[in-house]
Amino acid sequence: MLDDLNRTLGAVGVGIAALDTELRYVFVNDAVEAIVGKPRDDIIGRTPEELVPPDVVEQTVPHLRRAMATGKPVRHDVYDPQVERWYEHRLYPSPAGIAIVFIDITDRKFAEHEQQRLLDAAESANRAKDEFFAILGHELRNPLSPILTALQLMKQRGDRSTIREQTVIERQVNQLTRLVDDLLDVSRIARGKVELKPEIVEVFSVISSAIEVATPLLESRAHTLTVHVPRTGLAVEGDAGRLRQVVSNLLTNAAKYTPPGGQISISAENEEGQVVIRVGDNGIGLMPDVLPHLFDMFVQGRRAVDRAEGGLGLGLSIVHNLVERHGGTVTVHSDGPDTGSEFVVRLPACEPERAPALAEEAQVAGAPKNAVRVLVVDDNPDAAEMLATALALRGHDVRVAHDGPEALRIATEEPPTLALLDIGLPVMDGYELAARLKELPGLDGVRLVAVTGYGQESDKRRSLEAGFHEHLVKPVDIDLLEELISG
Repeated sequence: MLDDLNRTLGAVGVGIAALDTELRYVFVNDAVEAIVGKPRDDIIGRTPEELVPPDVVEQTVPHLRRAMATGKPVRHDVYDPQVERWYEHRLYPSPAGIAIVFIDITDRKFAEHEQQRLLDAAESANRAKDEFFAILGHELRNPLSPILTALQLMKQRGDRSTIREQTVIERQVNQLTRLVDDLLDVSRIARGKVELKPEIVEVFSVISSAIEVATPLLESRAHTLTVHVPRTGLAVEGDAGRLRQVVSNLLTNAAKYTPPGGQISISAENEEGQVVIRVGDNGIGLMPDVLPHLFDMFVQGRRAVDRAEGGLGLGLSIVHNLVERHGGTVTVHSDGPDTGSEFVVRLPACEPERAPALAEEAQVAGAPKNAVRVLVVDDNPDAAEMLATALALRGHDVRVAHDGPEALRIATEEPPTLALLDIGLPVMDGYELAARLKELPGLDGVRLVAVTGYGQESDKRRSLEAGFHEHLVKPVDIDLLEELISG
C-alpha cells in the first residue's frame, strides 16, 4: 500500500521526504529522487547542504531551522536554477524531526511571471499614452492659439469683408479645440485624475449654460430645441463646469446624429429623490447591438450621411465617467434605426442653497479696467504677436520676448505688472524664467500667468508650485484674459 501511495504521489509530481532532528534525510519517495537527481540510497543519511546547490540551500535550510525551532508548519517557494523548476515546500515539524512535501509549481510561477510582465507592459504603455496625450495637446493647442487670437482681432476691428471666412475659421478652430479637449479629458477622467469642485447648484443654471455651448451647432443644423426645466427646486451637489460638460455633450451628440431640421428636447424633474435629466431626439437612432457598448471609448453609433461635426467617439465615455463621479447613472434607449434616442441622467437631489448677494459682484463688474504693462513670452512668433496685439488694442502696454534671456532683459529695463509666460521655451523653460523674474529688483510682486498647451491637472499643479498665480491653456480667450487682468 505504501508503494502504491509512493507511485501515485510521484506520478503527480508531489514529493514526500522526512528528516531527523539533525536535518538528515530518513525517507524520500520516488518524486524526491527525481527532484534531487540522485537515487534514494545516495540521499538517505545526508543533509540538504550535501545534496543540493548552494543557492537552493540558502532558500531552504533557514526555513527548516525556523520550523524546527518554532514547532509550527512553514510554507515557502524554492527555485532550482539547475533544472529551471519552482517547488512549493510545506514543512511539518514534529519531535522526531520534520516532514517535507514538495509540490511542483513551475507552471503556476511562469504564469504569474507572465501576468506580471503583461501588467508591467500595460502600465508602461499607459504612461507612454499619458505622455503622448500631454505632448499632443501641447502641440495642437500651440498653433490653435494664434489662429483664434487672430480671428478675435479681425472681429474686434470690425472687418466685415471676410465675415464668412471668419465664421468658417471659428467653427473649425472650435471643432479642433473640442477634439483636443476630449482626447485629454477622457484620459484624465478614466484614470480618476480629474479633480471635481463640488458645490450646490441648480440644474436650471447648468442646463442653461450647456444650451449656450450647443446653440451654434443646433442653429447651424436648423434643429428645434424644446426645453422643460423649472428655474428652481432641482438642486444637486456637483462640479458645475463638469455637469455643464455632461449636458452639452448630450445635446451636441443629439444634434450631430439628427438630420437637419430635427426635433431635440431636454427636460428635468425630481423623481423619488433624484434629479432626472432627459435629452431626446428624433434622429437616426441606435442599433440594438450598439446600446451595451455606447459609453465605451471610441464607440460610435451609425453615422449620419453628412457626418455632421465629426468626432472621435469620446463624448459619451466622458459623460458616463463624469456622471458616475457625481454618484449618478446615465442610460440610453432607442427603438432602433430612424426612431431617435433618449439619454437619461440621474443624479442625487439635495436641498438648494440661497443665492449669494450680487451687489458686491455687480460693483466689481462695473469698475473701470486699468491698463497694465504686460510682458508676453512665447517662442511661437505668431502666438506672441497675436496675443500682444489683442492686449494692446484693449489699452495695455505690451512687450514681447521669444525666450528667457530676452524676457529678463526687457523686464529689467521696463518692469511689467503682469507676465504671460509660455512653459515650453528654449534656453530656459517657463518655470525657471518665472523664478528668475521674481528675483529681479522691484519684480517680487509681478503677477505670473502660465499660457501653455500643457493642460493636465499635474501641469496646473506644477505651475502653482513654481509660483505662477494662474494657469491658462491655449488657445486663450481674450475676454477671459481681460477679466483676469482686471481682477
